[in-house]
Amino acid sequence: LSAGFNVGVIRLLRLAKIARALRVVRMRRALESLSLLLRCVQSSLQVLFWSLGLLGVIQCIAGMVIGQLLVPYMRDTSYDVEGRHEVYKYFGTFSRTFLTMFEVLFANWAIPARICVENVGEVFIYVFIFYRCFVGYAVLNVVSAVFVQQTMKVAQQDQEYMMNLKQKQAEAYAQKLKRFFMTLDASGDGLVSWEEFSVLLHDPQLQIWMSTLDLETHDLVQLFQMIDDGDGEISVEEFIDGATRLRGMARSLDVAQVLTGIKKVELKIEDLKSLVAIGKRTSFRKSFDKGSGKNSATARASPGERATPSATPLFSPELLGASPEVKSQLAQADQATSAASRTSDGQLTT
Repeated sequence: LSAGFNVGVIRLLRLAKIARALRVVRMRRALESLSLLLRCVQSSLQVLFWSLGLLGVIQCIAGMVIGQLLVPYMRDTSYDVEGRHEVYKYFGTFSRTFLTMFEVLFANWAIPARICVENVGEVFIYVFIFYRCFVGYAVLNVVSAVFVQQTMKVAQQDQEYMMNLKQKQAEAYAQKLKRFFMTLDASGDGLVSWEEFSVLLHDPQLQIWMSTLDLETHDLVQLFQMIDDGDGEISVEEFIDGATRLRGMARSLDVAQVLTGIKKVELKIEDLKSLVAIGKRTSFRKSFDKGSGKNSATARASPGERATPSATPLFSPELLGASPEVKSQLAQADQATSAASRTSDGQLTT
């Protein structure tokens, strides 16, 4: 019985370990923030060291100045003993003054300031106001900004954190688009036609909602045509995919794709120009051959004068941007026409 009991307890312990492992997996996302926080604290230790050093130096200097101003009052026996005792509790020694200055900077600064003002003089009003404005506002905020910058730097260098953050942002944006799509889908069939989409033309609230999704509302017809795949209706997947691509300003990738397309179009235009020039040159050669046959009698009467075609360059300036294939075709055509011209010239000479 005890052996069976022990086996059952061991099995329960194993199940408890498995449950604990599953719980750790579930809490992984919840612990990502804690892990990032610990990494940020670890990376900011150097900044913390120098910040505390700077603040310590400033506190020492300010404490020594205030302590020297209060020494004559604490030594003067003509003043009230209780007042001098109160001032001594806060500024009597270097350690007391150092602690008081940290209290003035990070804690309740009114008590030391009131003790000095009420017992010594009102000149300490300006001393403590200047100290609080300079150190408590300017220097302390600069130190805090350095800590925030260091934290953001660590967060941006954490690849896993940035990937999770981008994924969460994309999922949240998709949920917003889905809610907006359900609002446009008046029929409830999961598809938005142009009639349903055109409601945006007359509803300012929907236009403002669409603007919050980083979608332009100036040309809704073109927007519908860019999202639609050609069937005249937009599904949820088409709307989310199209809106994600059209979101915000043009990206560098979009600009690069447009420039690449423009270059391809320019090359095709240059090829068309080259082909047109080849056709013109061929027609010119043919017309010249016909004309040389008609003028054979004139050529025999004056053999010193031969009809020669006007010289045409192999590559005219308008063909300089053509592709190598088109230039090769043009060279072959020039060689063929030149051979035909030489043959016709030999016939005329004969």
